[in-house]
Amino acid sequence: MRLADFDKTPYRGLYISKDEFSDFGKKYIARFQINKKRYMKVLGFTKKDNLDDAKAYKLLEEYKQFILTPKKIE
Repeated sequence: MRLADFDKTPYRGLYISKDEFSDFGKKYIARFQINKKRYMKVLGFTKKDNLDDAKAYKLLEEYKQFILTPKKIE
């Protein structure tokens, strides 16, 4: 997956694919850096997951919080 295959959205760190998949729609990905570590995650698709820019950005923020939350080792 190359970043050249995606367009920027108005939200920082959120990208949408240039090409549309027939059954799924366009793909949203998150790409960001926390503490010098880079993360990239597929958030979902426009048709399959009924995503738009705002919903996808909300998923991106939830994923960031998941990463930043300390994990308990049991």
